[in-house]
Amino acid sequence: MQQSRKRSAGAAAVAVLAAGALALGTAGCSSTKEKASSAAGQATEAASSLVADASEKASEAASAAESGASAATSAAGATAQSGVDAAQAKAKLAGVRGTGNAASETAVQAVSARSGAGRAAARLSIDNKQSKPADYAVEVHFMDRSGKVVGTGYALKKQVPAGKSEQVVVFSQERLKAPLTAKVVKAERS
Repeated sequence: MQQSRKRSAGAAAVAVLAAGALALGTAGCSSTKEKASSAAGQATEAASSLVADASEKASEAASAAESGASAATSAAGATAQSGVDAAQAKAKLAGVRGTGNAASETAVQAVSARSGAGRAAARLSIDNKQSKPADYAVEVHFMDRSGKVVGTGYALKKQVPAGKSEQVVVFSQERLKAPLTAKVVKAERS
């Protein structure tokens, strides 16, 4: 970004100097005074255009950097919230026996071993079949090709509207490698 700005400013300086040299070199000739003046004007316009372009590009780069920082902050916040939700879900499920009261209302939609933090991720669908909004705590097991459980993840989805379906992503607590499958082993509605 800084090199681009320096190049544009350098090009503008060269254009202004060239126009000045042309104007000085032809100043003694009456027939070329108009041409020199015109060339100097064109060079000045070109230099101004280059400076404006450089300024616009610098502004765009600053805006892109700001957007990138904002996205990184949002991702970090989402990751932190996911961790808090997972801890709350795990605590809610600690006293639940069996598969819980909402296992039939949850389903794994997709599994990926590549999330940003190196953790596996499973996208779940939660279908609130009740007549009022509900919170769902879900535990998911991640399994390797042989069916062996190699990881666990928890998610909390708050206020799923009555009669509606929503999605939530569950991340494994462990770093896992593909290929993986996942299944809901416990889900509790409250």
